[in-house]
Amino acid sequence: MAYLWKMIWPQGLAVYYPHPINTLPLWHSVGSAIILVFISLFVVITRRTKPYMLVGWLWYVIKLIPVIGLVQVGGQAMADRYTYIPLISIFIVVIWGVFDLAQKHRTVIAVCATFVLMAMVA
Repeated sequence: MAYLWKMIWPQGLAVYYPHPINTLPLWHSVGSAIILVFISLFVVITRRTKPYMLVGWLWYVIKLIPVIGLVQVGGQAMADRYTYIPLISIFIVVIWGVFDLAQKHRTVIAVCATFVLMAMVA
């Protein structure tokens, strides 16, 4: 979940994230697991109407395996410098989702795009 959050709000990025050893709160792990399970279930349920979500999510999960720390190599907790390939899949899901939404609600998309562009300019 930290990688997804850093994609949305890239603040506090570092070259090296020290591993928390045994100080990571249990609710972080449990909460992340629950959110990942719900996202996975949602993607599986909507696979017939929105197949791009299944493709994007599976691409993200599979490509993220080398950097999530299942096999601890070194003392780092995260390696966000290696997430550029997994995050491509999330952007694919977002773009196709916006495309689907734009087919039904063009005015809403135009207004949202205007606000996003204004925020980026500011």
